[in-house]
Amino acid sequence: MKRSKAKQCVFCKEDLRKVGRAREHIVPRWLQTEWGVARHILEPTHIDETGTVISQRSHRFNSFLAGRVCAPCNSGWMSILESQSKELILSLAYGRRSILEIEDEEALLLARWTVKTAYVLHTSANWRPVVPDEHIYRLDHDSYHLPERVYVVGHTLDQKRTSKESQFFSWSQSTSWPILFYEDEPSKENLKVLRTKGYKIGLRLGGLFVMVVHNPWEFAHLCLSKWKHVPLYPRRSHPVVWQIDNEDWPEDAATRFHVFALGLSLHINATK
Repeated sequence: MKRSKAKQCVFCKEDLRKVGRAREHIVPRWLQTEWGVARHILEPTHIDETGTVISQRSHRFNSFLAGRVCAPCNSGWMSILESQSKELILSLAYGRRSILEIEDEEALLLARWTVKTAYVLHTSANWRPVVPDEHIYRLDHDSYHLPERVYVVGHTLDQKRTSKESQFFSWSQSTSWPILFYEDEPSKENLKVLRTKGYKIGLRLGGLFVMVVHNPWEFAHLCLSKWKHVPLYPRRSHPVVWQIDNEDWPEDAATRFHVFALGLSLHINATK
């Protein structure tokens, strides 16, 4: 008998009734404590392409929990990953370091944390499911391979610790992509694939922006702004198109995050 997905851990697929359900905080408790936001209100809002509000929730940061994470995953590899990532994330979020300066091992660590957090958020948010189950699995190894055409990119904004902007968490989930092409526009069938299988899940932690993206088109490449969309995974030697963007991105952190997340595009050079 096939088990309901709602009764399985999103990562290890174990039966939650047997191994126990965890109280997994989507915004990590250490970050809530660091920024003093545990009792602050956040309002996740689902907006369609026309700007119409589809749904809206309201909860405190400390009650924004994931319902499909098991106790062994939460207290095991996920807890270790949080501990390993904490200092790196804070140094980037506060602007003490630039994401252009981090080592390869740090990039992989940040990518693992981003994927874990983005997928936990996705499975708990008031948004339609887009990420397939086969993209979500245990991330308890230092060396791992995400599914084909899944990438993690990052960006940092230089900020001071005293800035209110430094203590802010937000996110964006989208299936909208700017598309660059040299011939005919993509077919309706391919556009439907992009809307239903492609995704961008971005997280903002103060001055640190990170994003997991999935490009479902075999005939297209990610188009990254050089020095601004910094590859975290794969780190090197992956097929992307680099766009030289000489214009400064907005100084306002919220606006810059919008450009970082929604502005990432796809590039195709053949008729599809």
